[in-house]
Amino acid sequence: MIVTTERVCAGRTVTLRAATRGATLLSYRLGDTEIIDGYRDPVELRELNGFRSAVLVPWSNRIREGRYPTALYHGEDPAVRAKLHANIPVSGVHSVPAPIPEAEAGLHGLVTTREFEVIRAGDGVLEFATRVDANGVYTFELAVNIVYSIGADGSLHVRLRAENLSEVAAPVALGWHPYFRLAGPLAEARLSLDCRARIATDTTLIPYDGAGAFAPCEPLAHSPIDPATDWAYAQLADDAGPDAGAVGAGGGADGSADGNGGAGTSWNVARLHTGDREVALWARLGDWPSKNFHIFAGAGLARDAGQAVAMEPCQALPNAFNRAEGREMLLEPGACRELEARVVVTETGTA
Repeated sequence: MIVTTERVCAGRTVTLRAATRGATLLSYRLGDTEIIDGYRDPVELRELNGFRSAVLVPWSNRIREGRYPTALYHGEDPAVRAKLHANIPVSGVHSVPAPIPEAEAGLHGLVTTREFEVIRAGDGVLEFATRVDANGVYTFELAVNIVYSIGADGSLHVRLRAENLSEVAAPVALGWHPYFRLAGPLAEARLSLDCRARIATDTTLIPYDGAGAFAPCEPLAHSPIDPATDWAYAQLADDAGPDAGAVGAGGGADGSADGNGGAGTSWNVARLHTGDREVALWARLGDWPSKNFHIFAGAGLARDAGQAVAMEPCQALPNAFNRAEGREMLLEPGACRELEARVVVTETGTA
């Protein structure tokens, strides 16, 4: 099912459109200008090529060979096992299937093909919810909620939340996978991101072990985008956020992005300069040391390759469930974890 909402901001109609499948955002339109590059029809949505606007829960990006150990969450401890779902066998390693045919095993979490329930659809807000039940792939129960809303200034607000309904701590790391349309050639687009490391990976895009995953780099300042770009940047510099110095500026229609929520108080920002506009993607990811923005220039997409750039805010590295960082991201029973994002589009007047 497809749902739509709109809000008039400064005399301009802003429209959001999303699908219940994966709670996938399909369109964010400012007047006649489309900002994201989402799926255009049910066939594209079903095929899921490129994971456009995918909601990434309970992990983002890749897991090596789609496998991770029960030791991640102390699942080998009899006391922990006793509180896991009684009807689900727990072996030493969980094997995650591919979300769609020909995709990598374990790619992008467990909800990209799930049907969500519509909680709200109107007054500038689209809200979806689902429940991840314990299974042999992920032996925990989560309540997942995502809200897309239109701010008073026309900005897009996103709040993704996962609550642990299990009796034991569960590994949870959140992410979001939007593509942003280019308003000119990729060769003329520029990227700005205050980072100090690029994630170094093998040929399968799995980060190297330990500190070897963090290759020092200079911050990106209006930097060209290599067409082959498909890597993440970490060690992000924190920022006060898009509302710094402005009381209530741009608050979401649902009030979700105007306070200090479970995602932490600091923001990080990636800026895409394209044509006559700048698209700033602000994200409140929490205080995780491996939080990152994954940047993908769209090479190999089945449709319009190189005509959009993905900027993906993620709380953890790819393959986090096989790294020490994974144990640091255990979510206690009854606790919630959030990711907030804000998309702010500014006309620069220069092409």
